[in-house]
Amino acid sequence: MVPQSKKEELLISWRALAGQTDKEGWSTIPVSTEIRCRVLAGRHYPGNEEAILFGFCAIRVPPVDQLPQGHGFLVSKVKPGEILGKSNIWIALSRQYSGSLDLFVTMADDVILTLTHI
Repeated sequence: MVPQSKKEELLISWRALAGQTDKEGWSTIPVSTEIRCRVLAGRHYPGNEEAILFGFCAIRVPPVDQLPQGHGFLVSKVKPGEILGKSNIWIALSRQYSGSLDLFVTMADDVILTLTHI
């Protein structure tokens, strides 16, 4: 079975989470996938940045200065307890203000599709 694109689901989730200006931290919605890790669409406040978060049971995360970065996006490790308790190690792929939403949703969808083949 061919995995379905998650672009529309991500865009709907980010729209649902938008506009919570009085909040700090993460707001998230689960994304349905067929991969082994947990996947959440999220926004980080107060900046209101769109993100996709991946929760792994056990992985080794490289130091911050070795995580990928690009024009308009950022990969970061989420602090323990900020997302659904401390049972998972969470990695966030976040869109920065300067990044294109269309490019970001395509990249997030590509990461999900890539993880389905691991």
